[in-house]
Amino acid sequence: MELVWVAAALTALPLALVVLTALGSRRRGAGRVRAAAAGALFPVTWVAWYLVDAPPRWWHAAGG
Repeated sequence: MELVWVAAALTALPLALVVLTALGSRRRGAGRVRAAAAGALFPVTWVAWYLVDAPPRWWHAAGG
C-alpha cells in the first residue's frame, strides 16, 4: 500500500508543475498551444522567464 502512495506522490508533483506552468504561461498572454508547450517543457520555461524577468548581472555585461 505504501508503494501506491509513493507512486502517486511521484506522479502528482511533476503533473502539478506542468499544470501550474501552463496556467502561468496563459496568464502571461500565451495561447493555448503555447501554454501547453510551456507546461510540457517547464524547466526550460522557468529558465526563460527568469532571464526575462530578472536577468543576472553577467547577462547585461555579455550584451544579452
